Amino acid sequence: MNPNNVMTASRMAALSLCLRKHYWAYEAMLKPATVADALAFGTAWHKAMEAMAKGADARTAFLAAAECGLKDEFAAATLQAMLDRYAQHWCTSYGTTMPEVQFSMPVKGAKYWTAEGKIDGIMDNGDGTVSLLEHKTSGQDIDPSSDYWLRLRGNVQIATYADALARNGYTLRDVVYDVVRKPTIRPMASVPTLDASGLKIVIGLDGQRVHKRDGQPKQSADKDKGESFLSAPETAEQYGERLLADIKERPEFYFQRRVYTVSKAEIAGFVTARKEAVALVKHLRKRAKAGHAAWLRCDSPMVCKFCPYETLCLQDISPVRGVDEAPAGYRWAEEANEELAAASHVAE
Repeated sequence: MNPNNVMTASRMAALSLCLRKHYWAYEAMLKPATVADALAFGTAWHKAMEAMAKGADARTAFLAAAECGLKDEFAAATLQAMLDRYAQHWCTSYGTTMPEVQFSMPVKGAKYWTAEGKIDGIMDNGDGTVSLLEHKTSGQDIDPSSDYWLRLRGNVQIATYADALARNGYTLRDVVYDVVRKPTIRPMASVPTLDASGLKIVIGLDGQRVHKRDGQPKQSADKDKGESFLSAPETAEQYGERLLADIKERPEFYFQRRVYTVSKAEIAGFVTARKEAVALVKHLRKRAKAGHAAWLRCDSPMVCKFCPYETLCLQDISPVRGVDEAPAGYRWAEEANEELAAASHVAE
């Protein structure tokens, strides 16, 4: 049995987006050498949500998430500010019985293939039913009127989890989709420097601080007189405070939740689609004896610019596993689904 015969929601998404991307990630197992910032932040957020599900406060959750590794102090300030406001905005925690549950089960209609994944959380409703909890960080508009929510009906991840729960004896009542919008504000290149009293420092042409006639430090700069503010790049602490204020002013921009049901018909349709996805992979494996050419590539700029394999396609680089060194910026992985290396907690 091929150890790579594992169908995950991420793999199905890659197949639907670009066959060539799927090939590099799941067949050749060529991975980016470094984790993209967006993915690293998402991993940290999920770690924090897992900690909160166990009763941790925002500060403790931040410390747990920071263990995942953050890009820099600004990423840390972003995470801390969002966790603080998230906890204050929603106030109450979920009654999660099993945070981040991993599963592995046979794919129906596809011999020697398994379906695997990790569920963010399962909530016991106390009436014999459970709710599926899914945390997401998004760079898209999550306003209730946006089409972000309409796309959930075609979300293969939710369908994968719903099928896993049903096949393991759970009665799924609904799905709680908990989404956090990533900040659109960025650290500022220059902010006024404040003195010990919290006042701005206005500098004249002579390089000295400018005062008003009454001796008080001037708080506005007259450009016609060559005056300017003493300034410096915004620190992570300053940025965090500004982000906190922005979230407090418009929390709905950052935090949204939606509860919806998944019908048996939707799960059945997904099960069929997953079986066909496996059939497609098996077919292309047979056709790809000469290399990667059988795996068609997408040439849409809107898709490619977010793809970690864009460089390979644009430069027509075709490394062969076991023969070539990994190209600069990439590495050969030992497993296609590295995030599922831990032992399963739910299995059929």
